[in-house]
Amino acid sequence: EYKNAIQIDPEFAEAYYRLGKTELEAKNFKQAYGAFSKAVELGPDNLDARISLGKILLAGKAIDRAEEQADAILEKDARHIDANLLKASVFFIRKEYGQGEKILMDLYKSGTTSADMFMMLSSVARLKQDKAKMRKYLKEGLKKNPDHVGLILNLAQLEVADKNFDAVETNLQKAIELKPDMIV
Repeated sequence: EYKNAIQIDPEFAEAYYRLGKTELEAKNFKQAYGAFSKAVELGPDNLDARISLGKILLAGKAIDRAEEQADAILEKDARHIDANLLKASVFFIRKEYGQGEKILMDLYKSGTTSADMFMMLSSVARLKQDKAKMRKYLKEGLKKNPDHVGLILNLAQLEVADKNFDAVETNLQKAIELKPDMIV
């Protein structure tokens, strides 16, 4: 349907964005990239398209181009959560951990409840070999995002390291309940 809409109106930025989301769900990353790129070209104020494009660029190791997408959003909205997370990811890939952590802590202190933020904060604590903070961020993230499988699995991994196998089993069962088709 989105392709039909684009044929009717080749300047329909929202259709390109929605096509990109569809392609992304189908794991057609090249097509998703093309659709998101066109959506941003036609509608530079579509911040969701910019975030999606930035994430694909980041995954493709086009770090500078991913940062450009984050910066374009942050110029319009310095508090945009996903743009800040994208920017923090860029810093982490560049091994500029202090700058990435600062962004995350600013989000955290502002009351952000993003599961991705908690995952990233846990990763920072892992780099610092601070299991207590890892556990704190994962558990707090789960309180605010109880159905986030990534947080659950990360907590299970932490429990394995501590040989707390009852907690591992509980977390894995919950993850399987939420995503029964996943292989653990």
